[in-house]
Amino acid sequence: LEPQFIAALRLLPKHDLTFDICVKHTGMAYALELVKRCPEVSFVLDHIGKPDIKNALREPWWGLIKELARYPNVVCKVSGVITEADHQKWTVDQVKPYVAHVIESFGFDRVMYGSDWTVSELTHAYPKWVEIVDDVVNGASDQELRKLYRETAIRTYRLPE
Repeated sequence: LEPQFIAALRLLPKHDLTFDICVKHTGMAYALELVKRCPEVSFVLDHIGKPDIKNALREPWWGLIKELARYPNVVCKVSGVITEADHQKWTVDQVKPYVAHVIESFGFDRVMYGSDWTVSELTHAYPKWVEIVDDVVNGASDQELRKLYRETAIRTYRLPE
């Protein structure tokens, strides 16, 4: 939140660039303040803000996600979640509510899939993560799934189709 950093961030739109916010749940209030101060900047919240799944903490992360989702210049990357749980004892049921909350808060237009591979190998194999996300979005339309798994990332990062 230093003034020089904020000034530098405000240059990004001139170059058609996005800024990825990578914070743990303890830094979410700072992420929110950053977004408030730079409404012209396109942001991606990485790893859903790294909630404290290991200790089953929801607040203040849960509420801050809702508040951050109110800003149209923020997209949330659904990745790097399981590594925030107990590496040896995590369960799918511990992880799913956090993923579901982000998707519900941001909507399919503003969430994108991410794997966090190779870091994710500390806790799970890549196909397991796809299985979990697929389970959370079970019942979503084909269009919603395309947004989650492809279109939001293409639009946000201005990737070639």
